[in-house]
Amino acid sequence: MLKGLLKCGYFSLETEGLENIPRRGRTVFVCNHSGWFTLDTFFVGMVMMEKAGVDLQKMPYGIALDVLCRVPILKDLFSLKHSFIPSSWLKSPGTMPSGVQSIGVYPEGSEGNCKPFWQAYRMKPWKTGFVRFALERRAKIVPIVIVGGEETFPSLWVTEKLRALLGSKFPIPAVPFPLPAKWKVAFMKPIDLAKYPKKTSEDRDACRQIAQEIQWEVQGHLDRQTKDRSLAKLSKFAGRMGL
Repeated sequence: MLKGLLKCGYFSLETEGLENIPRRGRTVFVCNHSGWFTLDTFFVGMVMMEKAGVDLQKMPYGIALDVLCRVPILKDLFSLKHSFIPSSWLKSPGTMPSGVQSIGVYPEGSEGNCKPFWQAYRMKPWKTGFVRFALERRAKIVPIVIVGGEETFPSLWVTEKLRALLGSKFPIPAVPFPLPAKWKVAFMKPIDLAKYPKKTSEDRDACRQIAQEIQWEVQGHLDRQTKDRSLAKLSKFAGRMGL
């Protein structure tokens, strides 16, 4: 379906920084999260396999909400067999199966794809699980900037009523179908945390500081990539108004 929408011109796709994708070794890919449906995940996967030539066996494991890993109908899909791990595993990366070498993470969590359209491209505070994983596994961190999801699947509002069932907030779609948009997936240069001792993963303040510094870099790149986008301009205006 995604390829069909690209082929007919409903979506367009631009890529940048494919040379920054490591061809070997452990890697943590961290991305901004956008749009009420996680189409950004499919775009990144398609770019890595079809444009960068990453082998399917070397694709990073995705992170799924714990509840999805327990629901009878969905738990087989969101399992290790299909390269997914529960989000709670990031709290103790040292206990993960050794086969999980590389992961793809949205450090904003559900806060990222639940934000309303007037907060588009303004990232929520990053969680620190990806930093702990990178330190524990001595993995490089590759930030990814994704543009297009906010326009394709804008969220109108957020509800807390399903938190007990899903374990997180839930976005209320502005429209129930994808809107046409220009997408871009940009891979930034890898970040090596080798200068930090492995035990830094146990220092919450240090992990929070590292995560914040990386978020600032990604937000700066995201701002540059979206400076001409109407939705991003609206979001910045709303931010100045305190929204």
